[in-house]
Amino acid sequence: MNLPNKLTVFRIILVPIIVFFIIYERLENHYLYALIFFLIASYTDRLDGHLARKNGIVTNFGKIMDPLADKILVASVFVCFTATGLIPTWATVLIICREFIITSFRFMILEDSNKVISANMWGKIKTVIQIFTLIFILTTQSFSGFFNFLIFKIFQNVLIWASALLSLVSCAIYILKNYKYIKVD
Repeated sequence: MNLPNKLTVFRIILVPIIVFFIIYERLENHYLYALIFFLIASYTDRLDGHLARKNGIVTNFGKIMDPLADKILVASVFVCFTATGLIPTWATVLIICREFIITSFRFMILEDSNKVISANMWGKIKTVIQIFTLIFILTTQSFSGFFNFLIFKIFQNVLIWASALLSLVSCAIYILKNYKYIKVD
């Protein structure tokens, strides 16, 4: 297994650690610890793709597992934030439904056409905005004394709406660009 793929697997391994720190409220600075591990996981997303392209070691495993690792990371944190009341349920449900639809679609294409479709620009933008949203929320929770102003709550809501809207847009674009690869019986 090459280094970019190891980084992808490492990102998945970090998810339970991040979830633990988000939900274990008895631990002082638990959001700060979650933020640190989330930043590490987010950086591996950038690093694995960069290394794979730079070194010419893009693999089908990476094309499938990298976006799946992103989905696991983002969905897990969105669910935790919904459980703690930081993100509305509708946004998390919409974001997770999009991820299930695209993952199912991706596997249907793989089965029907034996073709692995990488994430497109819209999917990457969606992921960046979602990760930024989660970093922002973790930061405001970690330093709540400093970020306890209405403007930060408004900005957080704008980011949540942007994450949800980009989930819908990227889903529609992905399906429209790739439905031709699915065989209809």
